[in-house]
Amino acid sequence: MSGSGGLASYERRPVMPTRTWNPVTGCTHRCSYCYAMRLIETKLRDSPKYARGFDPTFHASDLARANFKPTDVVFVVDMGDLFSDGVPDEWIEAVLSRARQVPARYLFLTKNPSRYEKFLELLPSGSILGATIETNRDDITRSISRAPPPSQRYRSLSDIPWPRKYVSVEPVLEFDLDVLASWIEEIAPVTVHVGYDNWNSRLPEPPLWKVKELINRVSAHTPVTVGSLRSPWYERWARSRGV
Repeated sequence: MSGSGGLASYERRPVMPTRTWNPVTGCTHRCSYCYAMRLIETKLRDSPKYARGFDPTFHASDLARANFKPTDVVFVVDMGDLFSDGVPDEWIEAVLSRARQVPARYLFLTKNPSRYEKFLELLPSGSILGATIETNRDDITRSISRAPPPSQRYRSLSDIPWPRKYVSVEPVLEFDLDVLASWIEEIAPVTVHVGYDNWNSRLPEPPLWKVKELINRVSAHTPVTVGSLRSPWYERWARSRGV
């Protein structure tokens, strides 16, 4: 397998993307909080690249534009989900083929990590396979997203025989501390990212103390990067009204 082998020492430091690359855009998960979907359907709706809105779209010209350095950490498809069910296999194969031609460290992030299994032999060496697991509670996500439930994402990412994994707990949703912390420890990612929603989506958010404790627990064995860290929206709403 192209990704086999021991972890390099640099992977014990947080993984931070330095470039983005969007040869495919869009997604079929339709998460209510999705920043990419919101941008494409509002500020970017007149851009020729997004003429099809947030429907999965292949941009062949972007393959040729890939011009990365070996030291770059390239976030592949931050304006969609490359591994969502609405993306044809041949699009994924084309992206991975081009990535193998341009040495860099490629970071993939999906809410459908079970689909990674099919493409393991095509991934560039050193790729980092990530999944968004914003809670351990499947019931919370049912009204928010059409993506596979978090429990399925956790099992899929845990089972994939790949040494470099990534977990994004953003936007963080209400969770059970012991369960989510144990999931992340079992996955053994090279980095975890944690953060609250930035788009005022009024999600079912956990209290700040719980998020800080999750960060403390995960930090004991995995590097953590932190995004927006704040009180949940409902506490700020109550304070603004003197409740």
